[in-house]
Amino acid sequence: MVSEIGSGLNDRRPKFLKLLTDPTIGVILLEHRDRGTRFGFTYSEQVLAMQGRRLEVVFPKDTDDDLVNDGRRV
Repeated sequence: MVSEIGSGLNDRRPKFLKLLTDPTIGVILLEHRDRGTRFGFTYSEQVLAMQGRRLEVVFPKDTDDDLVNDGRRV
């Protein structure tokens, strides 16, 4: 298990970046969608899916704000 506290707006998160680039990691578990990235979450999902990998979100929706939810209804 890897734990890293950081904002989805910050792209300087070495532990998270290592998980994203390690092909032996099949599932990346996030507490909330915005912990991975604030924008473009679907792009990350698709790229990982092409590699047979996935992002799994424990709490997919914790607000009704479309901007926070990346404009996606979950």
